Amino acid sequence: MRPALLLLAAAALAAPLSAQSDPPKGPPKPSELVLQTVCPISGEELTGAVGETEVLYEGHRVRLCCAKCVGEFNAFPDAAIYSLYRAGQKAENVQTTCPITGEELGDDYRSVWVMNKELRVCCKKCEAKASKDPATYFDQLEGRRQQTRCPVLGGEIDPEVSSVVQGQRVYYCCPGCDQKMKADPGKFFAEAAKDKVVFEPAGSMCPVMEEPNEDKLWWVTYQSRRIHFCCRKCVGRFTKDPGKYLAGSDVG
Repeated sequence: MRPALLLLAAAALAAPLSAQSDPPKGPPKPSELVLQTVCPISGEELTGAVGETEVLYEGHRVRLCCAKCVGEFNAFPDAAIYSLYRAGQKAENVQTTCPITGEELGDDYRSVWVMNKELRVCCKKCEAKASKDPATYFDQLEGRRQQTRCPVLGGEIDPEVSSVVQGQRVYYCCPGCDQKMKADPGKFFAEAAKDKVVFEPAGSMCPVMEEPNEDKLWWVTYQSRRIHFCCRKCVGRFTKDPGKYLAGSDVG
């Protein structure tokens, strides 16, 4: 990348997410993406200097300028990844196996792209399967799992006891836990995220545009919440202010 383009990318990333906007000429194609050269949190150029670090996320190696950025990245990785996307950059894919078959990836692997995230699979059949619901296989790469325990008391869930909290269907071990969950949802969602639990949306409407999100191709994972959107632009809007779109999304 030329120095002038690097400066523009760094400036865009250095600005708060709330001040950023989607690329005026449209989203970059996978072939147009370049490997990461800036920290998605600070916007600083990565030079390989002492103090730089990296994290693994969904089969990708994400480079950060310093250890201080790790905590902010972990709080909402998809926001940082989207920040790179708007700068036309991608993190390095480090997959070695297909998440569907478990087979080693050869030189003839196939790729399913979701913005600037690449899901590598071993064959054409796996490509077709992954394209229908890529989030499932990114979950496998990250080690996420569906809910099996009550987020409040930790007991086994009762499928007859549930409620909708911030758009997510949450199951509990017994009546009464739902009120504790709704009293402090951020606390319990964050604790579930530490255990690699991911909840599923209770409905099929985009929380940003309130349009149907039928194809499941646009989503983020936010502190164990899985949020689907109707289009790419809504992903960007959500990453700028998650609280705005989570507020008032309880159904019952």
